[in-house]
Amino acid sequence: MTVNEDIEAMPQRSSSLPLMTPSPVQGSSALPPASANDAKNDGMDLQGLPPQAIADYLWPDFQPGDLQFLQSEFDFATRAKINIHREKM
Repeated sequence: MTVNEDIEAMPQRSSSLPLMTPSPVQGSSALPPASANDAKNDGMDLQGLPPQAIADYLWPDFQPGDLQFLQSEFDFATRAKINIHREKM
């Protein structure tokens, strides 16, 4: 079963929250289609929001256990550490 078939087989639940616009990485096929009855579909700006707020926003649209929230720390000095490691070799 492909991803699109999985999404189409999922029961659609109505939500008082606006539908999110797809990100360039995610692709539009990963989101359920917008209903023709939706009067306004502005989406949600995810930039600058803490990851937990994004997970809380998405939680009602998924079945229990389908949404996994993983948070990890990003190290901005990774490239510098790689270069230092290469110099030591």
